[in-house]
Amino acid sequence: MTMRTLGLGKTLALVAVLASTFMVVSAAAESKARIVRLSDVEGTVQIDRTSGDGFERAFLNLPMVEGSRLKTGANGRAEIEFEDGSALRLGNDSEVEFSHLALGDEGQKISTVTLLSGTAYANLRDKKGDQFLLKFGQQSITVPEAA
Repeated sequence: MTMRTLGLGKTLALVAVLASTFMVVSAAAESKARIVRLSDVEGTVQIDRTSGDGFERAFLNLPMVEGSRLKTGANGRAEIEFEDGSALRLGNDSEVEFSHLALGDEGQKISTVTLLSGTAYANLRDKKGDQFLLKFGQQSITVPEAA
């Protein structure tokens, strides 16, 4: 074996180790792949998808993604449905931000919703390991089980 072949072999081995390390680290990271959708719209409902366009008309089955904001007008109501059938309902003149929507390492759903104004009702299903945090004003509530 020549010195050049030996050097190439060490380089390839180092690249393989680094690549496998990167794959393990990325597999442990949170995923943003969630299925959260606007399941009911009545009256004036608007969404800001953080695209820089501001608020625009929201419509049925619109996906909710992390960072998006949803607001209802004086005659508006909205319902957001999560993958497990849990629902968040907004009354009129309400606004929420989906601060954090992710999947954890073991598939648990991690949801943080911030109520910016108005009234929200939550119907949450019990699923082991899932985390639901509702923030409002300077307060927050963690919902550990079905509610």
